Amino acid sequence: SESFDLVRAGRRNLIINGDMRIWQRSNGNAVTGATGLKFGPDRWMFEEGCGQLVTVLTRSTDTPLDQGFKYSFQLSPSTAESGLDAGDFAQYMYFVEGYDFAPAQWGTINAKPCTLSFWLKTNCGGQHYVSFNSFSGVDTWGTSIRSTANVWEYHVITVPPPMTGSWNTTNSRGLEIRIGLVRSGSVTQANSEQWYHGGSNYNGFADAHSDWAFNTSNIAYLTGVQLEIGSQDTPFEHRPYAEELALCQRYFETINLYGAHSNYTGGGYNRHTGEVFWKVEKRTTPTTNTPSVGNYQPGGGNGTVSISGPTINGGVLNTGNTNSTYPDGWINSGSILEIDAEL
Repeated sequence: SESFDLVRAGRRNLIINGDMRIWQRSNGNAVTGATGLKFGPDRWMFEEGCGQLVTVLTRSTDTPLDQGFKYSFQLSPSTAESGLDAGDFAQYMYFVEGYDFAPAQWGTINAKPCTLSFWLKTNCGGQHYVSFNSFSGVDTWGTSIRSTANVWEYHVITVPPPMTGSWNTTNSRGLEIRIGLVRSGSVTQANSEQWYHGGSNYNGFADAHSDWAFNTSNIAYLTGVQLEIGSQDTPFEHRPYAEELALCQRYFETINLYGAHSNYTGGGYNRHTGEVFWKVEKRTTPTTNTPSVGNYQPGGGNGTVSISGPTINGGVLNTGNTNSTYPDGWINSGSILEIDAEL
């Protein structure tokens, strides 16, 4: 009966990588972030606007019991904040693509409620905020939640559907979700659990009183995040690893260029080009990094890789090989190309 109910429920989680399994950027290694935002697990960001705070983003194996989760997204200050200034905040953040969020029909008379559920744990406890925003924060709804120190707690928030406002339904941001750990009181602009239209209040309305940012021994963990259309939460949708990875690669992927071939097109140095194709079609035309290469063959040499004319499917590989003696070559060292099409 239980299995039948889950099958009948069908595909329902609009969140990708809500169980924090995929970490392509750091391969699961810790990342340090100061003012601004940083990616930890794929699709998930940490953003803060504090003057002193420096935070370590870690893949943790601390998870709620008997829920089937392997990892959580851990945040802990490596440099603590001494006090909050006007507009300070620190938060988990996730963006839902418009194509995925379109069935909710927000901004129309057919708008449907949506339910967010997640597991949160902190070692300090306190009050936190959760906000839902349209792109640029013009339409915002927020609420408060409380965490008990050192306890994994399951939170369920049902958002009433807005029948007005502008909500993207294509390949741009359809919905912005923020789970806040701390925020200064000056950010609050209106009552919680009411839709607010106008301005750019990204961080919602609800109060947030937590000591998380003020001690380097404080820790927060998040996992099992699910967003579904309707007013009822359901058990977390565990998808196969390969499927979840492919969903993440629509927005970001890495390619090891070891063994990539190129042809010498003539005209001197740095004239070795080839083709590279992404593993998964991208959401939009991506940007790429420019990794260095330490060993080309034949003849040796080094250089810096770049991509010309990227599309959603691939691009022209400029290997950066400075050796003009040989008409053809290949990269004989590890060189990681990062392809980024995030929202």
